[in-house]
Amino acid sequence: MGKPKELMEMLTNPFDKIELPNNEKEFQAKCSEIAKKLLEDYCILCGKKKYYFAEIEFYYYQTDRWNNEWNEVTYPRRDKNAGDFFFHYSGFDICFNSNYDGAKAKFGGILIRSLKDEIGNFITGPSVCSLEILNTCIGKAWPKLVKSSNQKCKVCVTPIKRYGITYKDKQEDKNLCFYDEQLTLKLKNEFENATWDYSKFKDGIVKGQKKLVRYYHRFDTIFMLTDHLTNTVFLSDWLSKECPELYQSLTKTLQDNAVDYQILANTNDIWCRDYMPIQTDEKRFVSYKYYPNYLQPIHKRRYITDAKKVGNVDFLQQAETVELDLVLDGGNVVKCGNKIVMTEKVFVENKEMSHNEVQRLLEEAFRCEIIFLPWDKRERYGHSDGIIHYLGDNRVLMTNYGDFDKSFAQDFLRILEKHFDVKTLKYNVEKTDKNSWAYINFLQVGSLVLVPQLGIPEDDQALQQIAEAMPQCKVVGVPALEAVRKGGALNCISWNVKL
Repeated sequence: MGKPKELMEMLTNPFDKIELPNNEKEFQAKCSEIAKKLLEDYCILCGKKKYYFAEIEFYYYQTDRWNNEWNEVTYPRRDKNAGDFFFHYSGFDICFNSNYDGAKAKFGGILIRSLKDEIGNFITGPSVCSLEILNTCIGKAWPKLVKSSNQKCKVCVTPIKRYGITYKDKQEDKNLCFYDEQLTLKLKNEFENATWDYSKFKDGIVKGQKKLVRYYHRFDTIFMLTDHLTNTVFLSDWLSKECPELYQSLTKTLQDNAVDYQILANTNDIWCRDYMPIQTDEKRFVSYKYYPNYLQPIHKRRYITDAKKVGNVDFLQQAETVELDLVLDGGNVVKCGNKIVMTEKVFVENKEMSHNEVQRLLEEAFRCEIIFLPWDKRERYGHSDGIIHYLGDNRVLMTNYGDFDKSFAQDFLRILEKHFDVKTLKYNVEKTDKNSWAYINFLQVGSLVLVPQLGIPEDDQALQQIAEAMPQCKVVGVPALEAVRKGGALNCISWNVKL
């Protein structure tokens, strides 16, 4: 069995047609074309056992075309043809054709970072993949690249940075790693199922879990930065005046649990969740037009905060900020791993656009799937953070909406259960308090969960249910009736990020 002709043609001088030296955009486009073909249509055959590609990185050296930052991280190789395997200290590559002739030298390959076997098990790490292939082939024929007719793979359209590559003591920023999205789900589930204290992950290392953490953080850009990875809470400078008891209790609880909090300057109301940018990963935020319909009457416009004028957020200047050309409330964005849940109020706020156009803009900005819930117009704000909270591990907690409207509760469950495991808060009381919805609007920062307390019988039951749903977290009650009477709770009056 010879090498597949189609693939060999793709691996032979693939970058020669790029006219301008160091044209990263065209280089990445060619790599993307090859990666899609390799991940979707080919596998490695070792005897009778097949291994499918799950994560690959591109490396290339060309003396007269690519700068040193690219060239110096590529292993030299002599006399290698397109499609040859090349084993080295870090793992093994599939080679491009190589020319090792001084001034005209060009060579490179595709590093295999992760594989998937025929029953769906992932093998992660280049060295581990190398050993798996070599051990499987002992006493058998040398591994072969073959066409595969039954590969089930969804290649992520947005590549990420190559792992652990530095040049002149700086982390490189070349997005040349491509992967199967199923790998990200597996790593995400493993990470969030582990029973450890997330606050220890400040440096990305926990004894016995270093490998898993390392792989999880490679995919932070795909699974958005959710609450359990945040470490800092911001509060509006209005909060201490509008809700003094809540402010004192909340800040003391944060201090007692060694969580950093800071005060936003130049805000116009306490609800900073609604107007501050949404963090999708450590260095990326999405901003939007904050002009909700409930603040458009002239006498209420003074409460609209322009996030660009808010002070004490200098770190945003070093981050990438994506400008989303839509009217939106941050309280209507619940980040759920690789999805976002919103109510359909976003369509009403942007009625000059079609639903498809609004959805397209949201998906492009957040780089994920958007799940829409119907909007109960009796709740004028239309915020999804008053309906659900993400628990991790593809699980969401829903408020006791059925106590107020069984029809909407059933609609929410019907939609959410297509995507998540859903747990619902329930209270054993004679009469449901009208404010009991607010428990779902809790604040999570790292492994600390702060649950609104309202001075009603449901308080203890809410604490117990949330603690059972989040056993890896410390769950603490915070008196929050001052904010709840104004229409929000602890998630609404906070903006938690990772700094």
